[in-house]
Amino acid sequence: MNSTITLTHEELAAVLSLSGYERDIANKMLDWYIFPSQLQPENSVYEPVKTLAAKGYLDSGRPTGLADRLEQMIHFLGQFKPAVRWLEKDRIRFIHPFSQKSFMVQEICNGKHFFSFHGEKITETLNVWYRSQTYALFKDMEFLTLELTQDTFEELYQMTGALTQELIAEKSAPPAFRQFIYDFNQNKKEIYTLSFLNKRNKLEVDQSISFIPGGDCVWYIDFKKAENDQIFITPLKLNDFLSMIELDIQAFMVTPSIAN
Repeated sequence: MNSTITLTHEELAAVLSLSGYERDIANKMLDWYIFPSQLQPENSVYEPVKTLAAKGYLDSGRPTGLADRLEQMIHFLGQFKPAVRWLEKDRIRFIHPFSQKSFMVQEICNGKHFFSFHGEKITETLNVWYRSQTYALFKDMEFLTLELTQDTFEELYQMTGALTQELIAEKSAPPAFRQFIYDFNQNKKEIYTLSFLNKRNKLEVDQSISFIPGGDCVWYIDFKKAENDQIFITPLKLNDFLSMIELDIQAFMVTPSIAN
């Protein structure tokens, strides 16, 4: 098999069934990974088996009929361990750690699941995922924390292109604010979210980090510290941001996860 295991929704449901998972566990896993509610593993086995065989994912000499690496992957996926989710509009990625030094990545995009195994630092993988679609407007911009009201932040989503250009060109405004407006729009007003998840009866979010890729920084959006309807937006150097995330992930992964 190739280093990346690729499964459709239906193939993953079939693999769960072939692996011998009980129905309640299999259905729980389907819910975790955004399956349609009507998709049940026991009704999705036969046709996908043909495509699994064509991909080389089956082994008739094994009790489950699954190739060794695929079976190991699916059993690891079913363990009640903490995970990290990176959420974008067009894809969802999960980091499933084996240990402090190795982990599995599951990417869900266009109805397919891509599984790959990694031994590098998690920050190296996050750095690959990080996609900035903008550039720095100002040299040596002072990294100031912006304070916006909830209403002002919501208005940014309704702002027209003309008004956006006016704000960016407004020389009396701090460069950090003008850069943020530019980056926010260049990123199609999308906020990335990194969530720390515990797998219980459902995926429960223990912590979330919201951010927007910038030209020369990452805009860290702190909703938790909102006071008096204020939202704090702090620009951070990418390396500093990734280092902060790595420490948070390491701390989270050593926290016991209790399966209910």
